[in-house]
Amino acid sequence: MASRFWGMQMPDIIQDAWISASECKLLMEQAMDEKARSFFRKLAANWENVARHYQALAENDSYLKELRRSREADPKS
Repeated sequence: MASRFWGMQMPDIIQDAWISASECKLLMEQAMDEKARSFFRKLAANWENVARHYQALAENDSYLKELRRSREADPKS
């Protein structure tokens, strides 16, 4: 069972963050002035960080669930 945050599956949140980063990059390319380009560049980088952090959380959650299952199967460890 996948982790749930804010009523969404973890992979959905990760995918949404990558999509938001891509959208910000498109807006950056379309921006007419340097201030707007800089804003969307930073926003895209922030969304990429969010995606990477949620990916790490999902991987850790998966690892911890597997560890818990193995310990429950072998109570000696």
